[in-house]
Amino acid sequence: MKRITGMALLLLTMMACNKKDDKDTSYKLDATTSKAYWKGSAPDHHHTGSLQVKGDFTIDENGMINGGSFTMPISSIENFDLQGPEKQMLLDHLQSITFFNMLVHPEASYEITHVEAYTGEEGIANANYKLTGMFTLLGNTRVLSFPIRISRTNDQLLAQAVFSFNRLDWGMGAFNDPTQGLYILPDINIILDIAARKK
Repeated sequence: MKRITGMALLLLTMMACNKKDDKDTSYKLDATTSKAYWKGSAPDHHHTGSLQVKGDFTIDENGMINGGSFTMPISSIENFDLQGPEKQMLLDHLQSITFFNMLVHPEASYEITHVEAYTGEEGIANANYKLTGMFTLLGNTRVLSFPIRISRTNDQLLAQAVFSFNRLDWGMGAFNDPTQGLYILPDINIILDIAARKK
């Protein structure tokens, strides 16, 4: 009898979990408009550009983000401040083994592990959530957290964030000696601007 009761409780628990999952709403990122804008700096100059962002978010029945992930294909990297051969030379350099090593690690990725309401003043104005997740770059995975502003209108979700990360923490160690001719600052600045639609 105890065994039957235990099995019944297990089945009820599984049904409750499935019911909750059924109420989650998925939003797929629009890969044509979703971008991660980057800025890399040296003491006397900087470069800017973007990466395409693909992925999805899930929203629970209370309207709270409860998961999601996105990837950034290194092949999609763009530069905004150079033209012609100089621009192509920079892009080839960024995709090479010196920086993103695209042939071995074709994408960077972010997997959301925790979401909480946010009322602080860091990052983008009017941020209403703080995302914590596992950011993978060059095969190295570390925790990365940042405030983000998320809004929903009808079937669309918009999200914007401003943050930076230390490239050295993910093994991108080229040109990190300030005594050398070319020194690139450790922090990469990111503006995340993504749009998603309900699946």
